[in-house]
Amino acid sequence: MNLRIMNIVSQSSLDFNMFATENNQLYAIAVYPHLISLDIVCAHYHYVEEFLNEKKAYIPCLTELRVSYNDLTIVTKNFTREETRHNCVNIKRLILITQFAHTKDFYL
Repeated sequence: MNLRIMNIVSQSSLDFNMFATENNQLYAIAVYPHLISLDIVCAHYHYVEEFLNEKKAYIPCLTELRVSYNDLTIVTKNFTREETRHNCVNIKRLILITQFAHTKDFYL
């Protein structure tokens, strides 16, 4: 199964402190047993957190991830955050989207 999320607006109407990791014992972990491809390039980084944090979601078959490089580094704390490792362990294809800083001498 493939999933693409397109929502660049933060879910600011929600109290994200309520869903903080230390409060997760009140909520069940979302399980996506058949999800193999996840595209969250056009999603707010809160969605990256919701899917990659093992305390919020369980995605055992995820083999392809398409995500903004900046969002990924924020959520994974520069690829050192333990809570994001398990949902990423089976990824075979990682597609990172980044914005380039164009200089005055850069031409397409």
